[in-house]
Amino acid sequence: MSASARAIVQSIKELVDALDALFKTRTIESIVRLVKRLNQASVTQVVQGGLDEIAQQIGNLTGWLQGLKDPLTQVGALSGLLGLVGPLLHGVEGLLKASDKELAKLGVGDAGKLLGPFQDIAHVGGAVLQTGQGVLDGLPTAQDVADLTGALGNLATTLTGYRNQLAPGADHG
Repeated sequence: MSASARAIVQSIKELVDALDALFKTRTIESIVRLVKRLNQASVTQVVQGGLDEIAQQIGNLTGWLQGLKDPLTQVGALSGLLGLVGPLLHGVEGLLKASDKELAKLGVGDAGKLLGPFQDIAHVGGAVLQTGQGVLDGLPTAQDVADLTGALGNLATTLTGYRNQLAPGADHG
């Protein structure tokens, strides 16, 4: 069974939250303090450069994710519309089948043959809508992306805090 895009986005958000928690541990804080106390410009510059690069990539990813907000909002609206149309189409199909039986009872069986293609169209249309609904339900929601963006922002804030601790003149902690 393959994971849906929504499940993947939610898992990535959980991973980013775990990374942020890891970076907030005393061990990482101690490493940053140790790098600062060593007062070796080359080591500090490498660590700062790495933190800057990670922060820049988080910013790039966050910008890209922000671009998904409107399309995913529209997908959510379309999914809601399909959710309304599906039961309506199912009701029409049931009505057409009931009409076929009622017409046969009235002795107008040939009219039932006329309804057959409409019944088929309603049935196929319902199946297509159900499949489309399933596909749309597997996509991440705008809220899923907002949650991931927020988690990335938290991680960037944590990393920027460490980078700032390493800046010349910052308190040794």
